[in-house]
Amino acid sequence: MNDLERYAEELICDDGSALPPEVLLDKYHPRNDKYFQELNFLRKQLQSHKTLMKPKAAMAVALFRNGKNFREIGDNLMIGPNTISKYVQSPDGIRLRQLLDHQQQLIDGPNAEHRKGILYRIVVDNEKPDPAVAIQALKEINKMSGVYENTATGNVVNIQINADLLPRGALDVLPETFETRQKLIEDAD
Repeated sequence: MNDLERYAEELICDDGSALPPEVLLDKYHPRNDKYFQELNFLRKQLQSHKTLMKPKAAMAVALFRNGKNFREIGDNLMIGPNTISKYVQSPDGIRLRQLLDHQQQLIDGPNAEHRKGILYRIVVDNEKPDPAVAIQALKEINKMSGVYENTATGNVVNIQINADLLPRGALDVLPETFETRQKLIEDAD
């Protein structure tokens, strides 16, 4: 089995670990959290669906879903592009891709639009009973959209970049301006 096949296998296989009953019954164990239970259920669904397909078909679909083209998949699995196309377009292939997509969305968590939607519901639900909560939720929506004013520096637009891959550097700091120097002088007095 080559690296590409192992990669595909990891994408669609359950971890196969067996947990002792005391861990399974511990309500404070992270795996017993609703999120992990849903993730585990989805992994079992994937494993179950994978057994309905030919191993090469499941690998081809998983690799296609992860951006590999037919030529790369065909070279590694030694099957033709027409066969790969049939695997990908088959009802089982479509269902496997949907399950893999659903699993990835569950792992990634809510995206920015989903979080904004939750905040908007908080605004609507609290507009009359607790306006302070509604205003705070609106401020958070504005921050997420980059449309808010910071009273210290004026308009600020925050762009979040993956800090692990691209850590902050010298260019990420705003240059000193006359106004910021004046503010520092005023604060010192």
